[in-house]
Amino acid sequence: MPTPKEIQRLSYEKAVKLERLIDALEKRISTSSSELTKIMLKQFVNKLNTQQGRIISEFNKQTLTLFNEAFKRYQNTTKNNLVNSIIEDIDNILEDNHKFYRSTVEKAVDKSDIKKLINRRLGINDNGSLVREGYMNGLLDDTAIRSEIQKHVFREIFKQSGFESFKESLKILIEGETEKFGLFQKHYKTFSYDAYAQLNSFTSATYAQKLGLSHFIYNGGLIKTSREFCKKRNAEVFSTQEAEKWKDDPTLEAIDNRETYNWLIDRGGYNCRHTIDFIADEVAFVLRPELKK
Repeated sequence: MPTPKEIQRLSYEKAVKLERLIDALEKRISTSSSELTKIMLKQFVNKLNTQQGRIISEFNKQTLTLFNEAFKRYQNTTKNNLVNSIIEDIDNILEDNHKFYRSTVEKAVDKSDIKKLINRRLGINDNGSLVREGYMNGLLDDTAIRSEIQKHVFREIFKQSGFESFKESLKILIEGETEKFGLFQKHYKTFSYDAYAQLNSFTSATYAQKLGLSHFIYNGGLIKTSREFCKKRNAEVFSTQEAEKWKDDPTLEAIDNRETYNWLIDRGGYNCRHTIDFIADEVAFVLRPELKK
């Protein structure tokens, strides 16, 4: 069994790995955004009729079919790959939590039970596919992206816009520009900012419930933009009773409502990447002796 200090280090290393997963996801989202643009240009825009540098195609059933086929191709390739990578990341988060609790708490918990519980909450089938009416499927639903792109392209077709300016405006709509998110990143930013960290904390809490743990380490490190709320808690040990009072902390500013604030899930507020790793009482008392009193 690791020493309390080693457990503290393992918690930090787990937080660092989670940070890497989030950073890698942000890059994949950016790449997928560019891929959507390429597919729409190649499979739809470049097939429109033009004359003297202007679009002369009309908004009709044939054009709509062409648009739908292009977006369907994106869904079957780029989106499908992105979703699969997210499900793989979820498995990694579950596995990292299992390794942490298996090595730091003497009482054993069946990993498969935890995974089934989490996947059921997320709406993920045993084979890794998404439940149609499940949470993840709703979160990843890209109907809004499709609708906004369709409105834009058919508006430009109706105006008989210049072909090159139309392509550039579509690229900016999907991918954004400097200091401004495009449609794609706006839609998926929930994953890159909050979902992974929230999932990690929820999984940790599930282990805590099974193991009867009521103390935790608030971990994740600090960066230039770290909030005061997180700065004074980083790498420190707390009891769940103390955490219940966090909603009254005046430095907790990045939340919508203090009454609905959930310290376990919301932590330091939106975009917070700090994690919560539960530890045995005896470990907590070594790392923070006053808790024993």
